[in-house]
Amino acid sequence: MTLDQNFNTASHDINGSQLSQEIGQMIMVGFHGTKLTDPEVQETLQLAREGKIGGVIFFGYNIVNPRQVRKLTTAFQQAQPDLLIGIDQEGGRVKRLSARNGFEDFPSAKEVADTQSPLQAYQTYLKMAQMIKFAGFNLNFAPVVDLHADSTGHECPVIGKIERSYSANINQVVDYASAFVSAHRKIGILTSLKHFPGHGYARRDSHKGMVDITATSCPQEQDVFYRLIEAGKVDTVMSGHLIHRKWDAQYPTTLSSHVLKNYLRERVKYDGVIITDDLHMGAIGQHYNLEEVAIQAIRAGNDILLFSNNKAAAKGVKKFKASASLAQRLHSLIISAIKENKLSISQLHEAFLRIDALKRQFFLQ
Repeated sequence: MTLDQNFNTASHDINGSQLSQEIGQMIMVGFHGTKLTDPEVQETLQLAREGKIGGVIFFGYNIVNPRQVRKLTTAFQQAQPDLLIGIDQEGGRVKRLSARNGFEDFPSAKEVADTQSPLQAYQTYLKMAQMIKFAGFNLNFAPVVDLHADSTGHECPVIGKIERSYSANINQVVDYASAFVSAHRKIGILTSLKHFPGHGYARRDSHKGMVDITATSCPQEQDVFYRLIEAGKVDTVMSGHLIHRKWDAQYPTTLSSHVLKNYLRERVKYDGVIITDDLHMGAIGQHYNLEEVAIQAIRAGNDILLFSNNKAAAKGVKKFKASASLAQRLHSLIISAIKENKLSISQLHEAFLRIDALKRQFFLQ
């Protein structure tokens, strides 16, 4: 009996609750609202209770003050005890918890590398991770391990120019990213290396549209990820909306099975969780519809599909509209794709097993 045949048994058929739960674990969404009584908050909490989602991401507009955000994160923890509750908290420009909403500001990656040793950075990131944990989050979408600038000194407008990278030097990026990951692990916060296969040399911002790295990508950009993976300094990897036409002429990394399989899974035998960058960003939303995005992201080998529901990320996407019912639509699309043989149940199950292994290791610590 093949793997797919085995999953078509009565206990795991196409319409079965087990399959629905596995699909749910692959979906992470953003939402609007700050109070438990807000309609989208209520609807998203219900999705978590039903297992229709496996994670949520918070943005600045979800956060008013420490007491308020803890009420929200606690409610999500109660709705699904192993729910991933994520946030972008890099330091510098990219932060959701800040002095403005009652938390503490932390320096950018570049400032940390310029002014602190890796040991000092570890202490800085311990404080950051403690703050994140206090607020009720368990996943930080950081560190950025993209390189600061290429050999010509060019800085990517959305990475180097706003100090999100530690350095142009691979060794320094590895050292400071290792300190970041180790500090977060000490406090019990998961992290995500981003943005594979490297956004630092890119000329454009993937929030605004497709970013072609064919002429700019260099092996050393991937080497940073490989070295951190081989050193065991990785909880998850975030795939970027970056197209390298010599690797895949049709799809960006996020949607490319060739890139994720050959340049990540097989190259360094990485069998951990891959999370997509936000699939509502301009690079994706301007070129593909929701059905193609969902199917191709799973085919590519991503385990968690991240949809921000954030209009600010969807630049240039016509008729974009945030939707609290998005998870329900994704379930329907994925089930239909299985029935039409566009996806195999085994693909979903392999993703679920990786997510499950990560959550078991983390939540049973």
